[in-house]
Amino acid sequence: MAELSMATASPAAKGKKEMDPSIEKLLAVSTLMCFRSQLSYHQRGNVIMSSTNPWRLNSLTAKNKYSIPMIDDLLDELNGATVFSKVDLRAGYHQILRTNQLFAKKSKCEFGQPQVEYLRYIISVSGVRTDQKKVSSMIDWPTPASVKELRGFLGLTGYYRKFVKNYAQLSKPLTNLLRKGSFLWDQEDATTFHSLKKAMTTAPALALPDFSKTLYT
Repeated sequence: MAELSMATASPAAKGKKEMDPSIEKLLAVSTLMCFRSQLSYHQRGNVIMSSTNPWRLNSLTAKNKYSIPMIDDLLDELNGATVFSKVDLRAGYHQILRTNQLFAKKSKCEFGQPQVEYLRYIISVSGVRTDQKKVSSMIDWPTPASVKELRGFLGLTGYYRKFVKNYAQLSKPLTNLLRKGSFLWDQEDATTFHSLKKAMTTAPALALPDFSKTLYT
């Protein structure tokens, strides 16, 4: 954690003040190494500008030796499981390299359940399903009136794209509208919009792969 030298109070300084408690919590569980560096900042309007060479900051950053696993890889390991548990660590991924210093958030932990919600998926012995709370958000999404609103809708549905056959082709008329200067909502787009919503409500549960058997593509 570096010290920032600021000439006057600003929105950015307020943001730093709000971040400090979170940083202190990480330091309290030994998930951060605190070092002092000669970083200098100056203010331009409401923006705090760094005058420090970013390459020097990179050289001080501890490299991550363990890559974050992909969610699909994690789900693939659950075939055959009938009881599910999950533990939510207070400081998340930062803690996994620390021995005997893991702190869980009890309100978000579940043990010995027939199904659990994990990263917006519902996992059970029958497979992986979409979270109906998230699907409801898609169904209630109003007709987009801007590229920003359309991008938000496609972001939600895109997370569950593997549940919808030919998702890319189905959503193509809408993704084309994301191009600069291309947003002009018409009947075809409205039809695609509602078809995509319907596809999300009828998405099937995906069976977990059994790697003891021969898989065909």
